[in-house]
Amino acid sequence: FGGDVTADGKGLLVGNPHFPWHGPSRFWEMHVTIPGKIDAAGAGIAGTPFPTLGFNRDIAWTHTVTAARHFTLYQLALDPTDPTSYLVDGKPEKMIAKTISVPLPDGKSVERTLYSTRFGSIVTMPQAMVNWTDKMAFAVRDANRGNQRAVGTWLKIARARNVGEIRDAVTTSLAIPWVNTIAADRHGDALHADVTAVPNISAEKVKACATPLSPAVARAAVLLDGSKSACAWDEVAGTAVPGLMPAKDQAIYQRRDYVANMNDSYWLSNPRVPHVPLSPILGAAQQQVSLRTRSGFIETDALIAGGKVDHQRVQAMAFANKSLAADLALKPLLALCAGKAEVAEACAALGKWDGRFENDSRGAWLFDRFWMKARNLPGIWAVPFDVKDPLHTPRDFVTTGDTAAKLIETLKAAAGEVAKAGVALDARWGDVQYAPRGNERIPVHGGDGQLGVLNVQMSDPAPGGVSPRHGSSYVQVVGFDAEGPVADTVTPTV
Repeated sequence: FGGDVTADGKGLLVGNPHFPWHGPSRFWEMHVTIPGKIDAAGAGIAGTPFPTLGFNRDIAWTHTVTAARHFTLYQLALDPTDPTSYLVDGKPEKMIAKTISVPLPDGKSVERTLYSTRFGSIVTMPQAMVNWTDKMAFAVRDANRGNQRAVGTWLKIARARNVGEIRDAVTTSLAIPWVNTIAADRHGDALHADVTAVPNISAEKVKACATPLSPAVARAAVLLDGSKSACAWDEVAGTAVPGLMPAKDQAIYQRRDYVANMNDSYWLSNPRVPHVPLSPILGAAQQQVSLRTRSGFIETDALIAGGKVDHQRVQAMAFANKSLAADLALKPLLALCAGKAEVAEACAALGKWDGRFENDSRGAWLFDRFWMKARNLPGIWAVPFDVKDPLHTPRDFVTTGDTAAKLIETLKAAAGEVAKAGVALDARWGDVQYAPRGNERIPVHGGDGQLGVLNVQMSDPAPGGVSPRHGSSYVQVVGFDAEGPVADTVTPTV
Protein backbone atom coordinates (compact mmCIF):
# COMPACT_ATOMS: atom_id res chain seq x y z
CA PHE A 1 0.00 0.00 0.00
CA GLY A 2 1.26 3.48 -0.89
CA GLY A 3 0.95 6.68 1.05
CA ASP A 4 -2.15 7.85 -0.80
CA VAL A 5 -4.29 5.20 0.93
CA THR A 6 -2.58 4.65 4.29
CA ALA A 7 -3.49 6.34 7.53
CA ASP A 8 -0.03 7.81 8.08
CA GLY A 9 0.92 8.54 4.47
CA LYS A 10 3.75 6.00 4.61
CA GLY A 11 4.08 2.71 2.82
CA LEU A 12 2.57 -0.44 4.34
CA LEU A 13 3.36 -3.97 3.22
CA VAL A 14 1.51 -7.23 3.86
CA GLY A 15 3.32 -10.37 2.74
CA ASN A 16 2.40 -14.02 3.01
CA PRO A 17 4.32 -16.13 0.49
CA HIS A 18 3.27 -19.75 0.49
CA PHE A 19 5.97 -22.29 1.23
CA PRO A 20 6.38 -25.85 2.52
CA TRP A 21 5.67 -26.62 6.16
CA HIS A 22 7.98 -29.64 6.13
CA GLY A 23 11.42 -30.49 4.80
CA PRO A 24 14.41 -28.23 4.13
CA SER A 25 12.67 -25.64 1.95
CA ARG A 26 11.14 -23.70 4.81
CA PHE A 27 11.62 -20.14 5.95
CA TRP A 28 13.45 -19.31 9.12
CA GLU A 29 13.26 -15.90 10.73
CA MET A 30 16.33 -13.78 11.46
CA HIS A 31 17.62 -10.30 12.25
CA VAL A 32 21.07 -9.61 10.81
CA THR A 33 23.10 -6.63 11.99
CA ILE A 34 26.62 -5.63 10.95
CA PRO A 35 27.20 -2.04 12.09
CA GLY A 36 27.54 0.25 9.13
CA LYS A 37 26.85 -2.58 6.66
CA ILE A 38 23.39 -4.12 7.17
CA ASP A 39 20.53 -4.02 9.63
CA ALA A 40 17.62 -6.07 8.27
CA ALA A 41 15.10 -8.52 9.66
CA GLY A 42 12.91 -11.06 7.93
CA ALA A 43 13.21 -14.59 6.66
CA GLY A 44 15.10 -16.77 4.23
CA ILE A 45 15.42 -20.42 3.33
CA ALA A 46 17.63 -22.27 5.81
CA GLY A 47 21.26 -21.44 5.05
CA THR A 48 20.77 -17.95 3.64
CA PRO A 49 23.10 -15.48 5.44
CA PHE A 50 20.59 -12.62 5.56
CA PRO A 51 16.86 -12.05 4.92
CA THR A 52 15.68 -12.52 1.35
CA LEU A 53 12.32 -11.04 2.29
CA GLY A 54 11.70 -8.75 5.19
CA PHE A 55 12.40 -5.14 6.16
CA ASN A 56 14.91 -2.60 7.34
CA ARG A 57 14.50 0.90 8.72
CA ASP A 58 13.16 2.36 5.47
CA ILE A 59 11.75 -0.39 3.26
CA ALA A 60 9.82 -3.67 3.45
CA TRP A 61 9.68 -6.27 0.70
CA THR A 62 8.21 -9.64 -0.08
CA HIS A 63 8.07 -12.09 -2.98
CA THR A 64 5.53 -14.26 -4.79
CA VAL A 65 6.21 -16.92 -7.39
CA THR A 66 6.02 -15.34 -10.83
CA ALA A 67 4.08 -16.75 -13.76
CA ALA A 68 7.09 -16.14 -16.03
CA ARG A 69 9.02 -19.10 -17.43
CA HIS A 70 12.75 -19.13 -16.99
CA PHE A 71 13.80 -21.67 -19.57
CA THR A 72 12.90 -22.76 -23.08
CA LEU A 73 12.89 -26.17 -24.71
CA TYR A 74 14.34 -26.63 -28.17
CA GLN A 75 13.29 -29.36 -30.56
CA LEU A 76 16.33 -30.58 -32.49
CA ALA A 77 16.36 -32.27 -35.89
CA LEU A 78 19.05 -34.95 -35.80
CA ASP A 79 21.55 -35.85 -38.50
CA PRO A 80 20.19 -39.04 -40.13
CA THR A 81 23.67 -40.56 -40.00
CA ASP A 82 24.51 -39.62 -36.39
CA PRO A 83 22.01 -39.33 -33.49
CA THR A 84 24.54 -37.23 -31.52
CA SER A 85 24.62 -34.54 -34.22
CA TYR A 86 21.86 -32.05 -34.89
CA LEU A 87 21.05 -29.81 -37.83
CA VAL A 88 21.02 -26.01 -37.61
CA ASP A 89 20.11 -24.17 -40.80
CA GLY A 90 20.69 -27.47 -42.62
CA LYS A 91 24.25 -27.96 -41.32
CA PRO A 92 25.22 -30.66 -38.79
CA GLU A 93 26.67 -29.77 -35.39
CA LYS A 94 28.15 -32.35 -33.05
CA MET A 95 26.75 -32.52 -29.54
CA ILE A 96 29.25 -31.95 -26.74
CA ALA A 97 29.66 -35.12 -24.67
CA LYS A 98 30.79 -35.07 -21.06
CA THR A 99 31.19 -38.19 -18.96
CA ILE A 100 30.76 -37.86 -15.21
CA SER A 101 31.41 -40.39 -12.47
CA VAL A 102 29.32 -40.46 -9.31
CA PRO A 103 30.76 -42.37 -6.32
CA LEU A 104 28.38 -44.63 -4.40
CA PRO A 105 28.45 -45.55 -0.69
CA ASP A 106 29.60 -49.11 -1.45
CA GLY A 107 32.81 -47.83 -3.00
CA LYS A 108 31.66 -48.33 -6.57
CA SER A 109 30.71 -45.57 -8.96
CA VAL A 110 28.27 -44.95 -11.76
CA GLU A 111 29.22 -43.23 -14.98
CA ARG A 112 26.89 -41.25 -17.20
CA THR A 113 27.56 -39.39 -20.41
CA LEU A 114 25.69 -36.12 -20.72
CA TYR A 115 25.19 -34.22 -23.96
CA SER A 116 24.77 -30.52 -24.61
CA THR A 117 24.20 -28.26 -27.60
CA ARG A 118 24.26 -24.58 -28.50
CA PHE A 119 20.68 -24.54 -27.21
CA GLY A 120 21.50 -26.15 -23.86
CA SER A 121 21.58 -29.62 -22.33
CA ILE A 122 19.84 -32.61 -23.88
CA VAL A 123 16.89 -33.71 -21.75
CA THR A 124 14.28 -36.45 -21.87
CA MET A 125 10.84 -36.38 -20.25
CA PRO A 126 8.82 -39.29 -21.64
CA GLN A 127 5.70 -38.30 -19.71
CA ALA A 128 5.72 -34.99 -21.61
CA MET A 129 6.53 -36.52 -25.02
CA VAL A 130 10.10 -35.19 -24.80
CA ASN A 131 12.12 -38.15 -26.07
CA TRP A 132 15.48 -38.67 -27.76
CA THR A 133 14.85 -40.72 -30.90
CA ASP A 134 16.80 -41.33 -34.07
CA LYS A 135 15.07 -38.33 -35.66
CA MET A 136 14.77 -35.73 -32.93
CA ALA A 137 16.01 -34.70 -29.51
CA PHE A 138 15.26 -31.90 -27.08
CA ALA A 139 17.48 -29.41 -25.30
CA VAL A 140 16.74 -27.04 -22.44
CA ARG A 141 18.28 -23.60 -22.02
CA ASP A 142 17.87 -22.18 -18.52
CA ALA A 143 18.12 -18.45 -17.86
CA ASN A 144 19.30 -19.18 -14.31
CA ARG A 145 22.17 -21.45 -15.31
CA GLY A 146 25.26 -20.01 -13.66
CA ASN A 147 23.23 -17.27 -11.96
CA GLN A 148 25.49 -16.18 -9.09
CA ARG A 149 24.11 -12.63 -9.10
CA ALA A 150 21.06 -13.22 -6.90
CA VAL A 151 22.78 -13.07 -3.50
CA GLY A 152 24.32 -9.71 -4.33
CA THR A 153 20.96 -8.41 -5.50
CA TRP A 154 19.21 -9.47 -2.32
CA LEU A 155 21.96 -7.82 -0.30
CA LYS A 156 21.29 -4.56 -2.16
CA ILE A 157 17.58 -4.93 -1.46
CA ALA A 158 18.21 -5.57 2.24
CA ARG A 159 20.28 -2.37 2.38
CA ALA A 160 17.93 -0.23 0.24
CA ARG A 161 16.56 3.07 1.50
CA ASN A 162 13.58 3.34 -0.85
CA VAL A 163 11.74 1.33 -3.49
CA GLY A 164 13.68 3.10 -6.22
CA GLU A 165 16.87 1.44 -5.00
CA ILE A 166 15.10 -1.93 -4.97
CA ARG A 167 13.92 -1.29 -8.51
CA ASP A 168 17.47 -0.44 -9.60
CA ALA A 169 18.84 -3.59 -7.95
CA VAL A 170 16.48 -6.03 -9.67
CA THR A 171 16.45 -4.32 -13.08
CA THR A 172 20.21 -3.91 -13.37
CA SER A 173 21.22 -7.40 -12.27
CA LEU A 174 18.32 -9.39 -13.80
CA ALA A 175 19.24 -11.83 -11.05
CA ILE A 176 16.00 -12.62 -9.24
CA PRO A 177 15.47 -16.25 -10.21
CA TRP A 178 11.73 -16.93 -10.05
CA VAL A 179 9.77 -14.44 -7.94
CA ASN A 180 7.96 -11.13 -8.16
CA THR A 181 9.35 -8.41 -5.92
CA ILE A 182 6.79 -6.32 -4.02
CA ALA A 183 7.89 -3.48 -1.75
CA ALA A 184 6.82 -0.38 0.14
CA ASP A 185 8.87 2.35 1.76
CA ARG A 186 8.54 4.98 4.45
CA HIS A 187 8.13 7.66 1.78
CA GLY A 188 4.80 6.19 0.66
CA ASP A 189 5.84 4.53 -2.58
CA ALA A 190 4.84 0.98 -3.53
CA LEU A 191 6.56 -1.24 -6.11
CA HIS A 192 5.73 -4.43 -7.96
CA ALA A 193 8.55 -5.64 -10.22
CA ASP A 194 7.91 -8.85 -12.14
CA VAL A 195 11.53 -8.69 -13.30
CA THR A 196 13.53 -11.90 -13.27
CA ALA A 197 16.12 -13.83 -15.26
CA VAL A 198 13.92 -14.55 -18.29
CA PRO A 199 14.80 -15.66 -21.84
CA ASN A 200 14.58 -12.79 -24.29
CA ILE A 201 11.91 -14.29 -26.52
CA SER A 202 9.27 -12.04 -28.03
CA ALA A 203 5.69 -13.01 -28.76
CA GLU A 204 6.54 -12.91 -32.44
CA LYS A 205 9.45 -15.30 -31.98
CA VAL A 206 7.38 -17.70 -29.88
CA LYS A 207 4.92 -17.88 -32.76
CA ALA A 208 7.45 -17.98 -35.60
CA CYS A 209 9.61 -20.63 -33.92
CA ALA A 210 6.83 -22.96 -32.82
CA THR A 211 6.95 -26.60 -33.91
CA PRO A 212 3.99 -28.99 -34.35
CA LEU A 213 4.69 -30.22 -30.81
CA SER A 214 4.72 -26.76 -29.22
CA PRO A 215 0.97 -26.66 -28.46
CA ALA A 216 1.15 -30.05 -26.74
CA VAL A 217 3.71 -28.88 -24.18
CA ALA A 218 2.60 -25.25 -23.96
CA ARG A 219 1.18 -25.64 -20.44
CA ALA A 220 4.61 -26.69 -19.18
CA ALA A 221 7.15 -24.92 -21.38
CA VAL A 222 7.83 -22.78 -24.42
CA LEU A 223 9.09 -25.11 -27.16
CA LEU A 224 11.11 -23.57 -30.02
CA ASP A 225 12.56 -24.89 -33.26
CA GLY A 226 16.21 -25.75 -32.76
CA SER A 227 16.78 -26.36 -36.46
CA LYS A 228 16.86 -22.59 -37.03
CA SER A 229 19.62 -20.38 -35.66
CA ALA A 230 17.15 -17.48 -35.77
CA CYS A 231 15.22 -19.14 -32.92
CA ALA A 232 18.01 -18.51 -30.41
CA TRP A 233 17.35 -16.03 -27.61
CA ASP A 234 17.71 -12.45 -28.77
CA GLU A 235 20.71 -10.59 -27.43
CA VAL A 236 20.57 -6.87 -26.69
CA ALA A 237 23.16 -4.56 -25.21
CA GLY A 238 23.14 -3.80 -21.53
CA THR A 239 21.82 -7.03 -20.01
CA ALA A 240 23.81 -8.75 -17.28
CA VAL A 241 23.99 -11.94 -19.39
CA PRO A 242 23.52 -12.17 -23.16
CA GLY A 243 20.10 -13.51 -24.09
CA LEU A 244 18.22 -12.28 -21.03
CA MET A 245 15.14 -10.12 -21.48
CA PRO A 246 15.90 -6.51 -20.52
CA ALA A 247 13.93 -5.07 -17.64
CA LYS A 248 12.26 -2.50 -19.90
CA ASP A 249 10.41 -5.36 -21.62
CA GLN A 250 9.19 -6.83 -18.33
CA ALA A 251 6.48 -5.56 -15.99
CA ILE A 252 7.10 -2.85 -13.41
CA TYR A 253 4.50 -0.91 -11.43
CA GLN A 254 5.42 1.91 -9.05
CA ARG A 255 2.43 3.63 -7.48
CA ARG A 256 1.18 5.43 -4.40
CA ASP A 257 -2.16 3.63 -3.97
CA TYR A 258 -1.42 -0.10 -4.09
CA VAL A 259 0.08 -3.00 -6.01
CA ALA A 260 -0.48 -6.70 -5.39
CA ASN A 261 0.25 -10.17 -6.71
CA MET A 262 -1.38 -13.46 -5.81
CA ASN A 263 0.66 -15.69 -8.17
CA ASP A 264 -1.16 -14.75 -11.36
CA SER A 265 0.65 -12.98 -14.17
CA TYR A 266 1.99 -9.45 -14.34
CA TRP A 267 -1.19 -8.44 -16.20
CA LEU A 268 -3.08 -7.43 -13.05
CA SER A 269 -1.13 -5.73 -10.30
CA ASN A 270 -3.68 -3.02 -9.82
CA PRO A 271 -6.93 -3.67 -11.72
CA ARG A 272 -7.40 0.02 -12.41
CA VAL A 273 -4.35 -0.06 -14.67
CA PRO A 274 -3.97 -3.49 -16.33
CA HIS A 275 -0.61 -3.95 -17.98
CA VAL A 276 -0.43 -4.13 -21.76
CA PRO A 277 0.24 -7.69 -22.99
CA LEU A 278 3.92 -8.64 -23.08
CA SER A 279 5.79 -11.71 -24.31
CA PRO A 280 3.92 -14.92 -23.38
CA ILE A 281 7.07 -16.18 -21.69
CA LEU A 282 6.20 -13.68 -18.92
CA GLY A 283 2.79 -15.28 -18.37
CA ALA A 284 -0.70 -14.97 -19.74
CA ALA A 285 -2.41 -11.62 -20.19
CA GLN A 286 -6.08 -10.72 -20.52
CA GLN A 287 -7.12 -14.17 -19.36
CA GLN A 288 -9.17 -15.45 -16.46
CA VAL A 289 -7.39 -15.18 -13.11
CA SER A 290 -7.69 -17.39 -10.04
CA LEU A 291 -10.36 -17.00 -7.39
CA ARG A 292 -7.64 -16.08 -4.89
CA THR A 293 -6.41 -13.28 -7.16
CA ARG A 294 -9.94 -12.02 -7.60
CA SER A 295 -10.54 -12.21 -3.86
CA GLY A 296 -7.31 -10.35 -3.13
CA PHE A 297 -8.25 -7.41 -5.31
CA ILE A 298 -11.90 -7.38 -4.23
CA GLU A 299 -10.95 -7.37 -0.54
CA THR A 300 -8.26 -4.74 -1.10
CA ASP A 301 -10.66 -2.42 -2.91
CA ALA A 302 -13.21 -2.90 -0.13
CA LEU A 303 -10.56 -2.17 2.48
CA ILE A 304 -9.59 1.10 0.81
CA ALA A 305 -13.23 2.07 0.28
CA GLY A 306 -13.76 1.67 4.04
CA GLY A 307 -11.21 4.30 4.96
CA LYS A 308 -7.51 4.80 5.36
CA VAL A 309 -5.49 1.60 5.65
CA ASP A 310 -3.54 0.71 8.79
CA HIS A 311 -1.89 -2.32 10.40
CA GLN A 312 -4.97 -3.59 12.17
CA ARG A 313 -7.26 -3.46 9.15
CA VAL A 314 -4.68 -5.05 6.84
CA GLN A 315 -4.03 -7.88 9.26
CA ALA A 316 -7.76 -8.49 9.64
CA MET A 317 -8.10 -8.77 5.85
CA ALA A 318 -5.18 -11.18 5.54
CA PHE A 319 -6.61 -13.52 8.19
CA ALA A 320 -10.33 -13.07 7.49
CA ASN A 321 -10.40 -16.56 5.93
CA LYS A 322 -13.19 -15.55 3.58
CA SER A 323 -13.92 -17.77 0.59
CA LEU A 324 -14.87 -16.14 -2.70
CA ALA A 325 -16.09 -19.54 -3.91
CA ALA A 326 -18.56 -19.52 -1.03
CA ASP A 327 -19.63 -15.96 -1.81
CA LEU A 328 -20.39 -17.02 -5.39
CA ALA A 329 -21.87 -20.48 -4.92
CA LEU A 330 -23.09 -21.20 -1.39
CA LYS A 331 -26.52 -19.53 -1.48
CA PRO A 332 -27.48 -20.95 -4.89
CA LEU A 333 -26.28 -24.39 -3.76
CA LEU A 334 -28.37 -24.25 -0.58
CA ALA A 335 -31.43 -23.27 -2.62
CA LEU A 336 -30.76 -26.19 -4.97
CA CYS A 337 -30.26 -28.85 -2.31
CA ALA A 338 -33.20 -27.78 -0.12
CA GLY A 339 -35.81 -30.54 0.13
CA LYS A 340 -33.70 -33.20 -1.61
CA ALA A 341 -33.62 -36.29 0.57
CA GLU A 342 -30.43 -37.76 -0.87
CA VAL A 343 -28.41 -34.75 0.30
CA ALA A 344 -30.55 -33.57 3.19
CA GLU A 345 -27.86 -34.05 5.84
CA ALA A 346 -25.19 -32.39 3.69
CA CYS A 347 -27.50 -29.49 2.87
CA ALA A 348 -28.24 -28.99 6.56
CA ALA A 349 -24.52 -28.99 7.38
CA LEU A 350 -23.76 -26.38 4.73
CA GLY A 351 -26.63 -24.31 6.08
CA LYS A 352 -24.67 -23.96 9.34
CA TRP A 353 -21.48 -22.85 7.60
CA ASP A 354 -20.44 -19.20 7.86
CA GLY A 355 -18.68 -19.22 4.47
CA ARG A 356 -15.23 -18.92 6.06
CA PHE A 357 -12.34 -21.17 6.98
CA GLU A 358 -12.02 -20.14 10.62
CA ASN A 359 -11.25 -22.73 13.28
CA ASP A 360 -14.86 -22.51 14.51
CA SER A 361 -16.44 -22.67 11.04
CA ARG A 362 -18.73 -25.70 10.84
CA GLY A 363 -19.20 -27.51 7.54
CA ALA A 364 -16.15 -25.93 5.89
CA TRP A 365 -14.57 -29.24 4.91
CA LEU A 366 -17.76 -30.42 3.25
CA PHE A 367 -17.76 -27.33 1.03
CA ASP A 368 -14.03 -27.77 0.38
CA ARG A 369 -14.62 -31.32 -0.87
CA PHE A 370 -17.63 -30.20 -2.91
CA TRP A 371 -15.87 -27.25 -4.53
CA MET A 372 -12.74 -29.14 -5.53
CA LYS A 373 -15.00 -31.39 -7.60
CA ALA A 374 -17.59 -28.88 -8.77
CA ARG A 375 -15.21 -26.14 -9.94
CA ASN A 376 -14.24 -28.18 -13.01
CA LEU A 377 -17.77 -28.98 -14.11
CA PRO A 378 -18.58 -27.38 -17.49
CA GLY A 379 -21.27 -24.72 -17.62
CA ILE A 380 -21.40 -23.76 -13.93
CA TRP A 381 -21.21 -20.02 -14.68
CA ALA A 382 -23.95 -18.13 -16.48
CA VAL A 383 -21.72 -15.10 -17.11
CA PRO A 384 -18.38 -16.03 -18.72
CA PHE A 385 -15.05 -14.34 -18.18
CA ASP A 386 -14.97 -10.77 -19.43
CA VAL A 387 -11.57 -9.15 -19.92
CA LYS A 388 -13.18 -5.81 -19.07
CA ASP A 389 -14.36 -7.12 -15.70
CA PRO A 390 -11.77 -9.67 -14.57
CA LEU A 391 -12.55 -9.36 -10.85
CA HIS A 392 -16.23 -10.23 -11.14
CA THR A 393 -16.30 -12.78 -13.95
CA PRO A 394 -17.08 -15.57 -14.42
CA ARG A 395 -20.07 -15.41 -12.08
CA ASP A 396 -23.73 -16.37 -11.48
CA PHE A 397 -23.57 -19.98 -10.35
CA VAL A 398 -25.83 -22.16 -12.51
CA THR A 399 -28.15 -24.54 -10.63
CA THR A 400 -30.62 -25.45 -13.38
CA GLY A 401 -30.91 -28.05 -16.13
CA ASP A 402 -28.33 -30.81 -16.41
CA THR A 403 -25.95 -28.83 -14.22
CA ALA A 404 -28.34 -29.11 -11.27
CA ALA A 405 -28.22 -32.91 -11.31
CA LYS A 406 -24.43 -32.90 -11.56
CA LEU A 407 -24.12 -30.54 -8.62
CA ILE A 408 -26.35 -32.72 -6.45
CA GLU A 409 -24.26 -35.77 -7.34
CA THR A 410 -21.12 -33.79 -6.57
CA LEU A 411 -22.45 -32.75 -3.17
CA LYS A 412 -23.44 -36.35 -2.47
CA ALA A 413 -19.93 -37.53 -3.38
CA ALA A 414 -18.36 -34.85 -1.18
CA ALA A 415 -20.48 -35.90 1.77
CA GLY A 416 -19.47 -39.50 1.19
CA GLU A 417 -15.80 -38.54 1.18
CA VAL A 418 -16.13 -36.66 4.48
CA ALA A 419 -18.07 -39.50 6.10
CA LYS A 420 -15.52 -42.08 4.90
CA ALA A 421 -12.83 -40.11 6.74
CA GLY A 422 -14.86 -40.47 9.93
CA VAL A 423 -15.60 -36.75 10.15
CA ALA A 424 -18.98 -35.18 10.87
CA LEU A 425 -20.40 -33.15 8.00
CA ASP A 426 -20.73 -30.14 10.29
CA ALA A 427 -17.38 -30.60 12.03
CA ARG A 428 -15.44 -27.53 13.16
CA TRP A 429 -12.75 -26.65 10.63
CA GLY A 430 -10.15 -26.44 13.39
CA ASP A 431 -10.92 -30.05 14.32
CA VAL A 432 -10.44 -31.12 10.71
CA GLN A 433 -7.35 -29.13 9.68
CA TYR A 434 -4.60 -29.38 12.23
CA ALA A 435 -0.85 -29.53 12.70
CA PRO A 436 0.25 -32.59 14.72
CA ARG A 437 2.92 -31.79 17.30
CA GLY A 438 3.61 -34.80 19.44
CA ASN A 439 0.26 -35.87 20.87
CA GLU A 440 -1.23 -32.44 20.27
CA ARG A 441 -3.41 -31.47 17.32
CA ILE A 442 -3.07 -27.71 16.81
CA PRO A 443 -6.03 -26.22 14.88
CA VAL A 444 -4.97 -24.34 11.75
CA HIS A 445 -7.28 -21.83 10.07
CA GLY A 446 -7.15 -20.89 6.38
CA GLY A 447 -8.00 -22.86 3.26
CA ASP A 448 -6.95 -23.77 -0.24
CA GLY A 449 -6.38 -20.86 -2.61
CA GLN A 450 -8.66 -22.49 -5.17
CA LEU A 451 -11.50 -21.67 -2.79
CA GLY A 452 -10.60 -17.99 -3.08
CA VAL A 453 -9.03 -17.88 0.39
CA LEU A 454 -6.17 -15.42 0.96
CA ASN A 455 -4.76 -17.28 3.97
CA VAL A 456 -3.71 -20.30 1.97
CA GLN A 457 -3.29 -23.74 3.49
CA MET A 458 -2.78 -26.67 1.15
CA SER A 459 -3.29 -29.84 3.16
CA ASP A 460 -2.81 -33.59 2.87
CA PRO A 461 -4.98 -36.32 4.43
CA ALA A 462 -4.28 -36.99 8.09
CA PRO A 463 -6.07 -39.13 10.70
CA GLY A 464 -9.51 -37.62 11.17
CA GLY A 465 -8.93 -34.77 8.74
CA VAL A 466 -6.09 -32.97 6.96
CA SER A 467 -2.76 -31.38 7.85
CA PRO A 468 -1.01 -28.46 6.10
CA ARG A 469 1.94 -29.30 3.87
CA HIS A 470 2.27 -25.95 2.08
CA GLY A 471 0.82 -22.53 2.66
CA SER A 472 1.08 -19.47 4.87
CA SER A 473 4.68 -19.18 5.98
CA TYR A 474 6.55 -16.05 6.97
CA VAL A 475 3.71 -13.55 7.36
CA GLN A 476 4.60 -9.90 7.80
CA VAL A 477 2.73 -6.63 8.11
CA VAL A 478 5.26 -3.80 8.07
CA GLY A 479 4.89 -0.04 8.21
CA PHE A 480 7.09 2.79 9.46
CA ASP A 481 7.23 5.49 12.10
CA ALA A 482 9.85 8.13 12.88
CA GLU A 483 12.09 5.63 14.65
CA GLY A 484 12.07 2.83 12.08
CA PRO A 485 9.94 -0.14 11.02
CA VAL A 486 6.73 -1.13 12.78
CA ALA A 487 6.41 -4.84 12.11
CA ASP A 488 4.20 -7.76 13.06
CA THR A 489 5.50 -11.15 11.91
CA VAL A 490 4.83 -14.85 12.39
CA THR A 491 6.60 -17.96 11.08
CA PRO A 492 5.41 -21.60 11.38
CA THR A 493 7.83 -23.77 13.36
CA VAL A 494 8.55 -27.48 13.53
